[in-house]
Amino acid sequence: WYLGQGNTPEIREVFLSCNEAVCECDELPEDGFAALEVLSLYLSKSLSETAALSVCRALPAARHLSLGMCHGITVPCMKELAQRCTRLRVLELSGNPHVTDQICEMLAQHCVDMEEIALDFCPFVSDAGLIALVEGMRNLH
Repeated sequence: WYLGQGNTPEIREVFLSCNEAVCECDELPEDGFAALEVLSLYLSKSLSETAALSVCRALPAARHLSLGMCHGITVPCMKELAQRCTRLRVLELSGNPHVTDQICEMLAQHCVDMEEIALDFCPFVSDAGLIALVEGMRNLH
């Protein structure tokens, strides 16, 4: 991760979809991506839980995250994401088997300004999870 060596103050968007090299990173510096607003890791199926946790911790300014089909985005990662990435406006979690109603409730509680959330093919999200999102996210459309 050359991008995360503390020399990225101006980078606002990074698109690494389907990139297996991302899956091998162990840790991103928590201050290395302070300004990053858009990150796409869509289809990075081999993303490890360690790498996913690191991503969630390193993006306090994130407004748009695409993490669909990233199977390393587990429940602990979702909790970290909900608590740290409170500025999120767009979140893509489609195809993630770890997204549950509980995760939806946490996102609704912490990410109240969310405008879009994609949960296609998330088998453990029921009507209760969707209702929590709609009730907690005032700008959701």
